[in-house]
Order: sequence, then structure tokens, then C-alpha cells
Amino acid sequence: MDLDGVVEEVNEKHMIPWAEMCQKSGVENTPISPYVTSETLLNKPLSLDATKLKESGFELAHPKFLTEEIAKELLKKVRMATAMVLSSGGGLIANEAKEEVELLISKLHDDVKTEEEIRTKEQIILELGQQLKHMGKATELGELIKTTRPFLNLISKAKAAKLVRALVEMFLDMDAGTGFEVELCQECFEWAKEENRTFLRQSLAVRLMQLYEQNGMYSDALELGTPLLKELKKLDDKHLVVDVLLCESKIYHSLGNLPKARAALTSARTTANGIYTPPKVQAALDLQSGVRMDLITQLLFLIDIVVFF
Repeated sequence: MDLDGVVEEVNEKHMIPWAEMCQKSGVENTPISPYVTSETLLNKPLSLDATKLKESGFELAHPKFLTEEIAKELLKKVRMATAMVLSSGGGLIANEAKEEVELLISKLHDDVKTEEEIRTKEQIILELGQQLKHMGKATELGELIKTTRPFLNLISKAKAAKLVRALVEMFLDMDAGTGFEVELCQECFEWAKEENRTFLRQSLAVRLMQLYEQNGMYSDALELGTPLLKELKKLDDKHLVVDVLLCESKIYHSLGNLPKARAALTSARTTANGIYTPPKVQAALDLQSGVRMDLITQLLFLIDIVVFF
């Protein structure tokens, strides 16, 4: 297929559906024109919604000049991104996504030796994880997390921690209701502990504590969180300290221990004031503050009623 053929296929099968999807869902930064031409492919970046692409786990590279070979690779990435964002996927796109997963799985077992091959395999693992997540294959994604462990010995501990956390978050974000979310996180936590991967163990411990809290396993959460908080304070890891304190506040609130819930929340907000707090964490702090104030208001109201009578 020549470059014009690639452009035509991009327009007809992917760019136009992408633009329509963006407009229907109210996505900002919708492409001004859904069409691309060989000139725009050759001379300037392709106009796609960057936010949606990033959520899908893909970042399209836009070299100044595109060859036919690079254009075909671009088409493949657009096709994959579109397949993951569309809710139903459509027959043709769903089949293409399935074929892509099978291809990635086949590459997963290739031996790697050079640095370039290691980087490529790392990207393959992330892409496969994203595909399995968007296809709703929770069991396969859980197995992927376990089967990639031998590969983690070939990369730095920091990269390995980032990769494992990314895969675990993909699994937990699925809301698939498999029933073994806690079990998987526990297993990953124990593995990190055995491998002496300190940072990964700490971050997984925080995530496991949050899962305990969400599932009403408050004693397990506090048992895990108390020594973890001391360890994190010694290391001055304020971001994880905030997460642990916020989780403790939620637990004590659920247990009806308002003084401890208030103390944990106050400590969390004080710690958060000295660092950059991601919007999601800040929103959780504000929400917990609102819940606490609402309870205090209700208690004061009840006290007024008792005094009145």
C-alpha cells in the first residue's frame, strides 16, 4: 500500500470515527478537521486528542518527515488506540485488537539481550496490559503480572517498581469484580518483600491497605499501616505518608472513632501542605474533611436537641 492508500485508510476507518467519538463524548481539544492528507502526514503532527491517547497508554510520535513505513506504523497505533477507547469496539476493530493481543503475547516470550530489546519488551508488556484491561480480561492481566517477574531482573529496581505498579493499577482500575483483587495485591506485596524491593514493597503496602479499607478489613489495614507509617516517616516519604494517614482517617471514621479520624486527617493535611499533592489526593483530603465536618454538625445538632429537652 502506498502512502496515499495509508492516508485514505486512516481517514475512512479511524480519523473520522475518532473525531465523531470525541464530539459525542464532549472531549476537549477535538481535532479541528478529522481528515489527514499525505501533506499533513509528511510535514506536521497528526491532530489527535492527546488526553484520550495518554489514557489509552499510547503516545504517537510525530517525526518531521514520515516515510511510508512509518506511516503504516502510525496507522497501526491509531487503530489500536481507537479500538481501546470505543466502548463496543465494533466487529472489525475488536478482531484487530484480539490479533494485536495475540501478537504481543507471542513477542512476550522472546529472549532479550541488548538494551534496545529490553526497552522494547518493557513497552510490549505495558501495551499488552493496556489491551487486556480495555478488553476486560482480568484473569489474563493478573497472570501477566506474575509471568513478567523473571524479566524484572533485567531492568533497574526503579523501572521494575514502576512497571509492576502500572500493571497492578491497570488490574485494580478494571472494576471487574473478580474477587481476588486483595489476593493479587497481597501476593505482589509478599514477592516484593522477598525480593528486597523496598520502594515497591512500600507502595504496594499502601495500595493493599487501601484495598483492606475498601473491603471493610479494618484490623488488617491498621495492622499493616501502623509499622508502615513509622517506616515512611523515617524515610521522609511524604507522599506515601499522606496516603497512609488519609486511609487511617477513613478507617477510624468507619469505626466511629472520631478523635483518631480527626487526628489522622489533620496530620495528613499538614503533611500535604509541604509537598505537591496530586489533584486526586487533594480531592480525597477535601472529601474526607467534608465528611468529618458533616458528622460534627450532626453531633452538635443532636446535642442541641438533648439540651433543649
